[in-house]
Amino acid sequence: RIWRMRANSLALDMGFQYKTPFKGLNLGFSISNFGGEMRLEGDNTFVRVDLDPQGAGNNDGIPANLALKSWDLPLIFRLGVNYELVKTLDHKWVVATDAVYPNNNTNYLNIGSEYSYRNLVHFRAGYSHLFLNDDYGLGHLRMGIGISVQDKITMNYAYSDRAELGAVSTIGVNLHF
Repeated sequence: RIWRMRANSLALDMGFQYKTPFKGLNLGFSISNFGGEMRLEGDNTFVRVDLDPQGAGNNDGIPANLALKSWDLPLIFRLGVNYELVKTLDHKWVVATDAVYPNNNTNYLNIGSEYSYRNLVHFRAGYSHLFLNDDYGLGHLRMGIGISVQDKITMNYAYSDRAELGAVSTIGVNLHF
């Protein structure tokens, strides 16, 4: 919904993850917004027009309904890989990257890493939208920290650079049951 306009569609997101025979190497693939087209409808398409604005003496208030075109949802393909560089009882270090192929923008890469100590404290850092020339204020730097309590509660903080829009901080709590 946008003011007195609305658009509806049905879409499907799906993906899979594959643990390769190579120790610590995983692959993933996803597709987002696989679905139908959308078209705005509502009373904002009703307008008054003048069919001959240069002519005098004609009706300048003919009621009309604008015919809006439909559009595809932004279909996104993602292909990702992660690798556990270190995995011991106390330490775990994972690096990951994914290639993103949107149908309505330029392709780009995201890279990131997570270091965990005793599966209690998790430090994360990454860089997003690599090779995207027209990033529209998306920013690139991402960082975060997570703390696990008794494998039942996880608290997370994330920082995201959003360029002209400033920084965004996100705090989350996960309950596992």
